[in-house]
Amino acid sequence: MLRTKKMGRLLLVFVFAAMAVLTVATPNEAWAGRKGKTKISKQEKDAKVLFKQASKLFQKGEYEQALDKFEESYGLFPNSNVLFNIAMCQKALFRFACLIPTINPS
Repeated sequence: MLRTKKMGRLLLVFVFAAMAVLTVATPNEAWAGRKGKTKISKQEKDAKVLFKQASKLFQKGEYEQALDKFEESYGLFPNSNVLFNIAMCQKALFRFACLIPTINPS
């Protein structure tokens, strides 16, 4: 019983620490590291378009719509930076229980 309480407290501390980090962050550009004229697939192009749309929605405060677009983008072309932005939306929507699986997928 005592061990379960400690684990619960540890999880709670982790969630609050993650929230603190996410509070000061802004949407992350998933494709910022690409340089030159590297050929990209149609799926990646589509994912990038969705990502840009989602980023604009997030900046307007339309977090539910942004979350949908970020998730769709991630589904087309998985990218860890997109997961960060999904977590940002979940935090803005007060969906704290979703944060840990998003930022630490199995």
